[in-house]
Amino acid sequence: GVSGAVKNIIHSHSSSAKANGEHSRSWSHLNSQEDVEIAQDISMDSSVVQHQENQAWAEIPVRYFRYVDNQGEINPRHEQPDETWSWRTFLSYAGPGFLVAIAYLDPGNLEADLQAGSYTKYQLTWVLLGTSLIGLVIQGMSARLGIVTGKHLAQLCRQEYSATKWVSLWVMSEISIIASDVQAVITSAVALKILFGLPLWMGCILTAFDALTFLSLHLLGIRSLEGFFVAIVAVMSICFFYTFSLNPPSPVEVLQGVVPTIPSYGLSTAVGVVGSLILPQNYYVHSAVVLSRKIDRRNAVEVREANKYMLADAGVALFVAFLLNFAVISNFAELFFHIDCATASTTSACIADSDGFHHHHYGTCTTQDNEQGFCQHIGLSDADAALEHVLGHTAGYVWALGLLASGQSSTMTITYAGQFINEGFGEFHIPLYQRISLCRLVALIPSVIAAVLEATYPSSMDDATQVGNIIASICVPFAILPMLKFCTSTRLMGEHTMSVWSVYLVSAVTIFLIILNCGLFFEYIIALKFLPVFLTTFLSCLASVGYLYLNYQMVDEEMNILALRCIDYLERCYCCCFCTSGSDRPTRNGQKKSNVEMSDSQCLDTSSTALFNGHQ
Repeated sequence: GVSGAVKNIIHSHSSSAKANGEHSRSWSHLNSQEDVEIAQDISMDSSVVQHQENQAWAEIPVRYFRYVDNQGEINPRHEQPDETWSWRTFLSYAGPGFLVAIAYLDPGNLEADLQAGSYTKYQLTWVLLGTSLIGLVIQGMSARLGIVTGKHLAQLCRQEYSATKWVSLWVMSEISIIASDVQAVITSAVALKILFGLPLWMGCILTAFDALTFLSLHLLGIRSLEGFFVAIVAVMSICFFYTFSLNPPSPVEVLQGVVPTIPSYGLSTAVGVVGSLILPQNYYVHSAVVLSRKIDRRNAVEVREANKYMLADAGVALFVAFLLNFAVISNFAELFFHIDCATASTTSACIADSDGFHHHHYGTCTTQDNEQGFCQHIGLSDADAALEHVLGHTAGYVWALGLLASGQSSTMTITYAGQFINEGFGEFHIPLYQRISLCRLVALIPSVIAAVLEATYPSSMDDATQVGNIIASICVPFAILPMLKFCTSTRLMGEHTMSVWSVYLVSAVTIFLIILNCGLFFEYIIALKFLPVFLTTFLSCLASVGYLYLNYQMVDEEMNILALRCIDYLERCYCCCFCTSGSDRPTRNGQKKSNVEMSDSQCLDTSSTALFNGHQ
């Protein structure tokens, strides 16, 4: 690909010069001064041309290998004046959505899906659907931020926050990336064990070599990378829909699962589904990859067009991801759900007695095939054994192939996110091979430890995956809150600020996640039985207060402004209820307002408008 690009620079201008019978012409439209110098020497003998071509070939890969920079690489087709929708324009913008959709199909999602199906059947389908829709709104916000400002999220955090705050955001994002990479390494190792019989620790080490895949694809440009992720999603679609087709669900039960209900035994599983779908590094990636489309940001029409088609691209990709997640839920719901296991002392799945399982069981049950079964924990590391026992060896291998695709694609998106985060926060370019090597080395240590412990503690691999989901959930608000701050700023976004309803929706989701994470602190710290109760309670409160304070610091200025406007709104409401005329309505400084009569409805309308118009 790079060789072809160099040859095009040289030979296209050579043929053009021969056709026009001239050797001096304007080279202003070339990409760099280096290319100009190469092209101007075309009229020399062939040995000089060959020398220049070899020199360009030697230098261009260095530029590609050093860092990720696809900004303005693609010039999309724009709508015609009489068009409201163009499929050709959509296809020119499409691509980033599928790169982002990988995060909705990563190993953490797959484990949450199979446990949701095995433990609650279809009762949490509405959680998956609602979280996917909320995820689309947040992804649209992330894409809008990059399109309008021309900078990605990490760059804006460095620009808009003080040093203490952006360093905190940088640390949280790096922690989230490492946790997600651990999940990807473990999943790839499990898949290699199923497919080739490799020990888990060896599979973890072999995943270090897939870095070359990313390097080679990046050489070919952003379009090749996007096409690769589309192919990965296609592989996962074939694998998961194949197992889905072997035991299709009842439409009535699926529709009942859309009705919002959470059984008492499904609360923690619902939290897992929500936490696995909303990943912080995803927003850094999406705000950056949209910059690959060349857009005139001074043209408001072109910016609105880009926002529309990028949102549509994300919508299509996340719809496909939703279908795949539901296919996994359905497959395990039909095979392993049993109400006795769901309501046991520990929520579990009904697994037939087989050599693939050695977990502690929490009761007995009858499987879908009327066999004797046990209520046991199920996760990524042993799902293949359960599938093989019911559906045959082919189903186990197909499932493993889907896991391998998920693990490898997640590794690549994590690397992509890490590069943008380092460039944005640190304002320096880390060579790509160094970034991959460092991230993978840090991820390999806990992965290999979990793999070695698997023989003694069979659930250690699944526990490591669950810890990754918890860490990602804790880090999510530190990505969403800065986006809220930037996307509601007229200084940064101009006329393209977010709508009021989307601001309130994302704010409500963020508050819910923060409260949820505080609950996780209490759940896991109090569970430390080797510490006194009063100490675990104190540590839980301390962790929650510190977490709330850190989140508040991300939007402290906006919260102060909102508080002042709420006070003003309450004062206006008080006047509407108790003041009979405009002369009786005091202001904050004690002076009377103008002597104008206002009805209650007029006063409330004015108050509401003052509050909503100042939401940013």
